[in-house]
Amino acid sequence: MAIKAILFDMDGVVVDTEPVHEESRRLTYLKYGISYDSVRDIPVIGRNTDAIFADVNDRFPFPVELKTAIKAKRDIFVELLGKHVDLLPGVAGAIEYFRNRYRIALVTASARQNVDAVLAGSGLTGKFHALVVAEDVTKWKPDPEGFLLAASRLSVKAEECVVIEDSPVGVAAAKAAGMRVIGVRTGQGGTAPKEADLMVDNLYTGYNEVIKFIEEK
Repeated sequence: MAIKAILFDMDGVVVDTEPVHEESRRLTYLKYGISYDSVRDIPVIGRNTDAIFADVNDRFPFPVELKTAIKAKRDIFVELLGKHVDLLPGVAGAIEYFRNRYRIALVTASARQNVDAVLAGSGLTGKFHALVVAEDVTKWKPDPEGFLLAASRLSVKAEECVVIEDSPVGVAAAKAAGMRVIGVRTGQGGTAPKEADLMVDNLYTGYNEVIKFIEEK
């Protein structure tokens, strides 16, 4: 079946904001008297702040409502992010190429506030035909809900989509949705999810491989 849509993860695929997320989490914990080292073992990759902070709160309850702590972290993230956000290698060219030939969507576990800041800072506002953010779903990766919702918003079938991901949970979600997956090594400390149908270092050096993979499907 011909490919009609390309679905991009955000963190680790389009931009690398994980260092900013990590610092904003650290500052939020400090604000509320929680030792960063005491919660560093809680998984963060591929998860959003709601899920991470729920686990933190189970271990060391925040002195405020959980939603207040989450909002504080997101505010700090936007402040730290600033007005300019660098795209990862090859992303700008890939998005321009794909958006003129396919439907494209951004599917992320990040909150709308964070996504809007990243898109504005990177010059990508309005580039995607659809967005799926944390507030749009009730289940996170590896559940396929986000990818299936993106396909629905683009009016395509799941099997007509290719997902570009950097994390094992993201690949698992895409596979569960019945989609093919391209893995990139621009997140996850330079590794790529082995379960991906194609793996490339990034969307610059792997550009021709990615185009060939999609256009031959």
